[in-house]
Amino acid sequence: MNPKKIVDSIKLPTLSKTLLEIIEVEKQNPITFLDDVKKIVEKDPLLSAHILKVANSSFYGFSQKIRTISHAIGLLGIRKIKSLAFSFSIFDFLKGLDYKAIYGRVFNLILKKSLLISACSTILAKKTDYLDSEELYLSGLLAEIGELIFFLYSPDKYCRIYTVLDRNMIPKETETFQTDHLELGIEFCDRYNLPVFFKNVIKNHYQLEEGEEPGKISFISNQIAELLLIEDEEEKSFIFKELENHTKKLLHLSLPEIEETVRKLPDIMDAFLSDFPEMQKDLKKIIKTGSALIISLMKKEMEMIMLTRELTASQRKLAKEKIFLSHMLNLSYFFSSLVAPLKLISSLFEYFENFIHEFTIQFIYHPPDSNDYLLIKNKDDIDGEASPIDIRTFASLMKSKISNEAVRLEKNEMEQLGKGPAIISLVFPISYHYNFFGFLILDVEKQNYLVFDLEMTYVQILSNIIANSFQNYLSFEGMKNETNKKKLVTQELLKFDEELNNSRETVIELQKAEIMGELLPVIFHKLKNKLTPILGYSQILLTKVQDTAIHERIKKIEKNANELANQLNLLRNYFGTEKVTKEKENLNLIIAHLKPYYDELEKNYNIKITLEPDYEVPDDLLNPGQVEALITNMVDNAVIAIKEKGEEGGMVSIKTECLPKGYKLVIRDNGRGIRKEDLHRIWTPFYTTFPGHPGIGLAICEKIILNHNASYTVRSQEGQYTEIEITFERTLVEEKEPLLVEVPKPKRGHLRGRILIVDDEAYLLDLMKEILLNEGDFDVVTTTSGKEAIQLLDDNFDLVISDIRMPEVDGIQIYDFLKSKQMEAKVIVVTADPYSEDVSGFLKENRVVYLKKPFELMKFKQIVLEKLS
Repeated sequence: MNPKKIVDSIKLPTLSKTLLEIIEVEKQNPITFLDDVKKIVEKDPLLSAHILKVANSSFYGFSQKIRTISHAIGLLGIRKIKSLAFSFSIFDFLKGLDYKAIYGRVFNLILKKSLLISACSTILAKKTDYLDSEELYLSGLLAEIGELIFFLYSPDKYCRIYTVLDRNMIPKETETFQTDHLELGIEFCDRYNLPVFFKNVIKNHYQLEEGEEPGKISFISNQIAELLLIEDEEEKSFIFKELENHTKKLLHLSLPEIEETVRKLPDIMDAFLSDFPEMQKDLKKIIKTGSALIISLMKKEMEMIMLTRELTASQRKLAKEKIFLSHMLNLSYFFSSLVAPLKLISSLFEYFENFIHEFTIQFIYHPPDSNDYLLIKNKDDIDGEASPIDIRTFASLMKSKISNEAVRLEKNEMEQLGKGPAIISLVFPISYHYNFFGFLILDVEKQNYLVFDLEMTYVQILSNIIANSFQNYLSFEGMKNETNKKKLVTQELLKFDEELNNSRETVIELQKAEIMGELLPVIFHKLKNKLTPILGYSQILLTKVQDTAIHERIKKIEKNANELANQLNLLRNYFGTEKVTKEKENLNLIIAHLKPYYDELEKNYNIKITLEPDYEVPDDLLNPGQVEALITNMVDNAVIAIKEKGEEGGMVSIKTECLPKGYKLVIRDNGRGIRKEDLHRIWTPFYTTFPGHPGIGLAICEKIILNHNASYTVRSQEGQYTEIEITFERTLVEEKEPLLVEVPKPKRGHLRGRILIVDDEAYLLDLMKEILLNEGDFDVVTTTSGKEAIQLLDDNFDLVISDIRMPEVDGIQIYDFLKSKQMEAKVIVVTADPYSEDVSGFLKENRVVYLKKPFELMKFKQIVLEKLS
């Protein structure tokens, strides 16, 4: 039967008037404002109550209670409100159905499965960082909507074939109705013009076909719901194994995380099912039982793993015994040349006694060029206390007695071995060609013991191993003597080769440094140029946008652009190869200049930052940008340490102190402190104990300290405080003129003038032109070519704004041209690199007013207006 006919024949859920109004407003104006939606929702008290209840539930976990619809819509957004409104329309429809009689069990199972899939989808969405959890909740409700449609269409037929497992239902539905509940669900989505997203989730929740995240989440949620609702124990075990494999493969989650998902399901039920108290109670009971079931199945799984490991160990032991003979023969050629024979033999005895149970193995060793012997009784027991004997005579005696039968030694023979006379023994001489090494003696515990052929084979193998080990060892010792002679020559060659390699590496490093010295400044310059319009346009938009939500988002763009600019400065400081320039500056003034930064940290993190300046600290040669980076990096680390400690009353103090030969900077916090074993590693690049941070900040700080010929000391107690003390030795310098020229404050009024802007980045020209045109009645001319700018300067301009680094004709050449015409007072320089040696020297020598990229909107306007006034 056609799915469309089945859907046409039943009464479908009616969308609420409120939801229809929201959809209509969104159609008419895709950029729907929050106020429009707020007015619509507030007219529906029941929907308002539902939304506030969900917003204040543990489903979202907001720290503050949400009291108004306006607040809820502002936090959740229009898409989430629309999804929630659609979900509540579905709930209202279900609440109106009453099948508690003959068909009640099947109806409740369909409803329970839908609710479990939607709740699981919501929790798994958060675990996998999928943003639209409300859409997944709604798609979970719709996952089994096809089954509900079948039920409403023909309850009698459908109840006869219904089962919780989708894989069993699809064939039955097709046989009975010539279609299945997946096709009905897709037809339902088309009927309400729902996005393709919902149709894909309905299709994938049964059998995954595509690799998108929502489909994976819905697929796993369906398996969890089946595990909780199915009653057959064998089916439960089968679904559990499938769930374990699919969870790891698709979502990279472990079984404990799935069990935690099941435990959290009641939180979702509390948020959405207040109108279904009996259903809510039943589901919580099912969830509790399911959680215990998953834990039980996990334990059984671990027991099976341990049992498998034990079986594997037993199989390995059996296999080891099977390959014993060939393994021992290989040992005789492989190990014996590398291990001293006596140590090898004593280690092998214990192993061999596992296979020759009735023997105690001993070895009489005859050292070369000696009449003494050593008696090796067992592992690590080398005994040299027995009296000397004529081993060669004894060897002749033993050779005549060796056979496959047990041999009784005579009393005098046993006495020569230092043993009692009544013990049956087997003796094997150990020799290799004409070299004699000793005897292998097996003492038999039982009288009249018959030696088996297999045991004789084992003993013969052991004899061969010992003989080979001695021969190979002697050969090895001879080779060592030859090798030692060669080593002397080789060491000299290696030393020469190492010196050659070191020289080659030094040359390569110098070449790299030369390349990086040319490349890095260009890269940083380009990146700062790209940041300038982002920061500038965001600040322009902030002055024009009225919508609070958009205003906050633009503020975030501005904040992140500023932070990125600061990070670029830090990286430049760390990787920069150009010479660091310094100017006359005071440490207290640099610290005071960062006051807005301290205020923002105090506001955002609820901490107190105190400044304790010593006004006796003298002026010195410093690089202001680097010193600012040093302070902000250390303060940032202090704030993170306080936050990680998680206690109220966080404090950071920044103190300066004058010393007889210099001055010092002390930064102290009452954060979590540094572990003793980590103190020596905190300056290592990319090492960090703060998750989510790159670990380069303190490495940059150390380089800045060294750039200023300063020294540092770190004191810390874990859980209490950290204090970093930096000591500067003062560099005596002559008084120098300040870099920036003091100009009077501008007089506000209607400003006019012709302005020429020169920059090789076109988008920067557009930004600066737009800022100026918004500020006054200016005639603004722009060009990306320094060469063209010099030609344009024949006209009369009131102000020239120029970049420094440009191809062909740069900003310094433009300044020199204006200076030749006595027009240099009209120049403002914008540069991404004011502290490099060449640019800094130019700015100081000519006392040029400059602005550092990326610049703030207000700073740019202030300097331009001051110059024109």
